[in-house]
Amino acid sequence: MTTRQVQIAVIGGCSVGKTALVVQLISALFEEEYVPTADEDRVAMLDYGETSIKLVIHDTSGSEKFAEAREEKYTTAEGFLAVYSIERRRSFNELRMFLEKLQQVRGIRSIPLVVVGNKVDLQNVREVERSEGEELAKTLGCPFVELTARERDSVVGAFKQLIREMDKTAVVRKENMKLKLTHCTLCALL
Repeated sequence: MTTRQVQIAVIGGCSVGKTALVVQLISALFEEEYVPTADEDRVAMLDYGETSIKLVIHDTSGSEKFAEAREEKYTTAEGFLAVYSIERRRSFNELRMFLEKLQQVRGIRSIPLVVVGNKVDLQNVREVERSEGEELAKTLGCPFVELTARERDSVVGAFKQLIREMDKTAVVRKENMKLKLTHCTLCALL
């Protein structure tokens, strides 16, 4: 089995469950108690087909106090889980702002990304409809998942979906580079 390392960032507002997703992936645990994150890096191993992926996960803070650190992760991460809580409209609106900033910092539109509606176990207090998350993802040209950090399989699935998106983006970039090289070779020949 081959091993590769990738850097990803989990972004979104405060108390949307970013750390709970990361802890579930790493430890197969759901922590009931909320503890605000002050921007942490964690490592997880994930089996992905014939490859073992070493994920360096930037668990970003949603607090404005850590905006500079979060934006630094925007430049180093290769892919992003963009998380909001289905039971807080404000978190969905904040995520849109985080994504706008991400696109500004990266300067490109094609960013490996998965939009995640978290806390589906709280259906009785839902404020953001599934269709709204789907529409956001469609606008961004990326996958959308709804899940709960309480269920490991869905969490692992979201991270694997992000790896698939990263792989797709890498193939497209490689093909674009070949086209540019071919174009440059043609220009040199003319």
